[in-house]
Amino acid sequence: MDRRARPEIDRAHLARLLDVLANVGIRAREGVSVEEIAAALTEDGAPALREVAPGLMGRLAAFLGQREPRDVGRARAVDFEVLLATLGNERCTEDFSPLPALSADVAHLDAECVEDHGSYVTFVEHMAALAGGIRLYDAVRDSVDVEAGHAFVEFVDGDEVSRVDLVVDNDWLDGRIIDVLADRLTRCSSGLRFAKHDLGQDFLVVCRTPKDIDALNQMTGLSFRIVG
Repeated sequence: MDRRARPEIDRAHLARLLDVLANVGIRAREGVSVEEIAAALTEDGAPALREVAPGLMGRLAAFLGQREPRDVGRARAVDFEVLLATLGNERCTEDFSPLPALSADVAHLDAECVEDHGSYVTFVEHMAALAGGIRLYDAVRDSVDVEAGHAFVEFVDGDEVSRVDLVVDNDWLDGRIIDVLADRLTRCSSGLRFAKHDLGQDFLVVCRTPKDIDALNQMTGLSFRIVG
């Protein structure tokens, strides 16, 4: 993208959005600055994040103790979608060496991601990392043959191996793998739950308590739904 055409990010507004997310446990990694996040947003071709002025109707609504106009709320929800996607994106160096996402608390995943052996392992590991120190399995392996039409994932737990056969639909992810991981998280007796917010063929995933997920939706206007 031409640098002159890149959108300018409102740093103060971005900082406020980050504060909202931090209140429900979604933070940038230690050492990641607002400037780095603004640069990443610009690199991703994100629309400009700016504080939306509610105008006369918004000021009247505030005076009457009513909610802000729908268009203002929707604009802020879009800002949160863009910000969370950037925080959860996979990143790499110029020579394509992998870098950690800007946040360990959200993942931005693509449903069109199944190409060959290892595709499901990569997806599972991204999901499992959101659970932090909770161990969902001892090891995971997969087999994917799109042309032959077969795929499966095997979870190793001590001496026990459990296999999940998955549907092959070109390069589309079989969403049942998310349900399997959600069930494993529940069986770990954790209060955490996976929750998804759909963006189309891609989606955002967090792993928080139901209370935090509800607060996240209330504060951002998004629609994260608990899996399982």
